[in-house]
Amino acid sequence: MAYLVMWVAVVTVPEIIWRHLGWPGIVVFNLLLVSVAAAITTHRIRRRGQTLAEAIAAGRAAGRAGRRDRAEQELRRRNARQERARHEAALPWLNDKQLSPAELPGVVITPATGTWRHLLAGHDIVLDLPGDRQVQVIAQLRRLTRLSLEEAKDLLDTAPVPVLRVPDMPMAQAAKYVLESAGATVSVTDPAN
Repeated sequence: MAYLVMWVAVVTVPEIIWRHLGWPGIVVFNLLLVSVAAAITTHRIRRRGQTLAEAIAAGRAAGRAGRRDRAEQELRRRNARQERARHEAALPWLNDKQLSPAELPGVVITPATGTWRHLLAGHDIVLDLPGDRQVQVIAQLRRLTRLSLEEAKDLLDTAPVPVLRVPDMPMAQAAKYVLESAGATVSVTDPAN
């Protein structure tokens, strides 16, 4: 309803006024619209118990606070992007779609629990709990391991389970970060223990 009234006020009425009164009628109509909007705004300000000067000062303060909040949010987003890029740089197969993680030396996808641990060195990334956002966790799990959707879902359903074994701690921390950013609870264990 409000959109219809606005459309009539902005499109239809000025056209009718233009046909009958020309430019002077349009100017008068626009002044009338501005004065009605100012009266409505003044009425709202007075109902809040403010003076016009107080409302203007509050608007400026809110503008500064809003700009400050937006700058802080942008800084947090930029830092999160940089941290994500730093972690993903430690996992070379995330940036190269043709490279499989199993092709890298020391990386094992879903290591079997019965494997003798002294034969395979490295750090296990264990998916402890999938969390509330299981769809995002499955997407990141597929991204990390290149498993199919069914395999990733089965792996998620059997948590806690080792998902990946990587040769060094920076890769382990990066894989942990990727899964935790999706909402999962992940731990890194040393297979020798």
